[in-house]
Amino acid sequence: NTLAQRFRSLPAMASFPRHGRRLLGSAAVACLLGIAWSFCAYIASSFVSHCGSRALGLRRASTDAPLVARHVLKQQAPELELFEGVLSQSEADRALEVLRGLEIVPGSLDSVDKHASFQLELVSNGSWVPDPELAQLRAILERPLEGLAERVRAWDGGRTGELRPAYVIVRRYALGERREHPVHFDFHSLVTAVSSISRPQPHSGLFVQRGAPAASREYVEFKAAGDFAVHRWDLAHGVDIIGDEERFSLIVWFYPMQGQHGHWCETLAQEGYGQAQYRLGMVCSSAGDDVGAEHWLRRAAEQDQWFAKHQLGKLYLRRGDLVAAEAWLRAAASQGYSEAQVDLADLVSTSRYEATELYAAAAAQGHRKGQWRAAHTRLESGDRAGGLELLRASAEKGWAVAQLDLSHLLRQSSALGEADEWCARAAAQGHPDGAEQLALGASMSGDDVAARSWWEKAARLGSTSAMRSLANCLERGVGGPADPEMSAQWRQRAGNDFLD
Repeated sequence: NTLAQRFRSLPAMASFPRHGRRLLGSAAVACLLGIAWSFCAYIASSFVSHCGSRALGLRRASTDAPLVARHVLKQQAPELELFEGVLSQSEADRALEVLRGLEIVPGSLDSVDKHASFQLELVSNGSWVPDPELAQLRAILERPLEGLAERVRAWDGGRTGELRPAYVIVRRYALGERREHPVHFDFHSLVTAVSSISRPQPHSGLFVQRGAPAASREYVEFKAAGDFAVHRWDLAHGVDIIGDEERFSLIVWFYPMQGQHGHWCETLAQEGYGQAQYRLGMVCSSAGDDVGAEHWLRRAAEQDQWFAKHQLGKLYLRRGDLVAAEAWLRAAASQGYSEAQVDLADLVSTSRYEATELYAAAAAQGHRKGQWRAAHTRLESGDRAGGLELLRASAEKGWAVAQLDLSHLLRQSSALGEADEWCARAAAQGHPDGAEQLALGASMSGDDVAARSWWEKAARLGSTSAMRSLANCLERGVGGPADPEMSAQWRQRAGNDFLD
């Protein structure tokens, strides 16, 4: 009816005879009926395919269609496959024993959320890292990983070119450290394989997220340690460790062979595949090409891609275009995307009621920064119990600033032991204020040796005030031998950092 009305509204229609207008109206109705019939057939076929799929509602791998046709024309759901027994239980146990004996410290900032992760790099650009401390792990894992690569290539069927395991890392999720990895696409790799070396707990760890809200998450249920979940680059996924589980994840990123990278992504983006357009936009953004990033992110956002809307908002925020930034952040937040809800709340913080509602919405989805922000709105309103509960939830997910704030509240309640524990956890994640608070506490209690050790840690983490305190200790020989030369170096560095 709407289409027929549009035909009748055209100026030229007035010159048509009445029977001609009826004919066009009938044609429009027939066209709409045809579209409706096609849509129903598509829904029916999708339902039948879904009923025959594996766990999580994810499609089984298929090698009978090229990548472009499968994703762009059919618009089928991205897929995940579980490879069982890649590592034997014995191999997984031996690898876990080795890992627990290694020092795993926060590494470089993660590409997903720009926060440090506790991880070890085993393979870099296709070659094992030549570190003697990793020799035992290589001896255990090299053969199973070669077998995994063969299975991945067979599963992929050559649709994305010949694949190679380019990077392999182990990531630790322990109590007090980061416990989650936000939902994301692995836009830097073609295929990702993830395993739990420690015994996986049910309803915890790796999840697949179909929509913007966290409620759409489905956890991947590994049957045993050493099983691998394998998925392509266009599957939205993340990690959320539940309860007191400590998990060691083994992650393998597969890249195409040299010279094959890029073409497939551009082809898919040009064909209109939203995930490929988002990926290309992120590649442009990483390269500093804001014009290219804006073009591709906007094309993805026009397909209702919530990731792209959020990134467009952040791009305009960096440019200083607050009106456009708010519009795109609001579009993503309205779909229930917690990252966008927090960023929008930060942007409209002068609107106290709206910001409070947005922080609360993100906190309800388990977003750790949202929980931290929501905790402060509770505390400022006088709800100490509610604020403390949210701070603890954020701190337990590994948000270092929340750990420090929780420590401060606990110290006010004279729970000094627990307060020091949270400070130490924040310091272990690379937050200098945690180490500095412990240094002050040790100094006040007369433990100069511990104070000097914590001053040094805080100084190495970048605290200017800790650099000056350490310089004083080194100059006067407090908590250890005097070292005037080193004292001068720290004092000079503190001065330079202050000037910077």
